[in-house]
Amino acid sequence: MGLSAGDLRHRVVFEEREETQDLSSGEIVFQWKFFSKAWAQISPISGREFLSASEEMSVVTTRIKVRFNSKINSKMRVRHKDKLYNVHAVLADNESGEEWMTLYCSEGATDGR
Repeated sequence: MGLSAGDLRHRVVFEEREETQDLSSGEIVFQWKFFSKAWAQISPISGREFLSASEEMSVVTTRIKVRFNSKINSKMRVRHKDKLYNVHAVLADNESGEEWMTLYCSEGATDGR
């Protein structure tokens, strides 16, 4: 099952975590910063897929497909309008491995990974 341009109708922002040291307290703090924008297909995972997921992946509620980008990883999050998606797994397409990728995500505020 390929991915066509017509499938990519949601404009999303990828954000990556940036750690810095607070100069006054010395504590390590983090913030999310812009990484890139992309067109994506956002789909809720069906009940059947949800039930067949492993226990570790049971929080996954959304599948996001985007064009392949080797720099996107599971430490990032995706922002679409007023929703945040925590990326738990990134899988390359099973045809060429470099055309598109599927991100398995949970919706909501990030866990601060």
